[in-house]
Amino acid sequence: MPEHRITVYPSKALEVVNNDLIVEVEADGQKWGELRISKGSIDWVPRNNKRARRLGWERFDAVMRENGRPV
Repeated sequence: MPEHRITVYPSKALEVVNNDLIVEVEADGQKWGELRISKGSIDWVPRNNKRARRLGWERFDAVMRENGRPV
């Protein structure tokens, strides 16, 4: 299993207003992509890709609940 590295540098509570919160995700030293959190959606941008895969918050909630068991 690859070793994952997630980097976020919040110094205090952060409200996402006009700019996305961007979380870079790496595994074994290779960037997998970016998780972009905004007021309207949550997006995944895979490495070497310019197009985000977008889910609105309602759809994201539904996807996370589909499995039927706690994560």
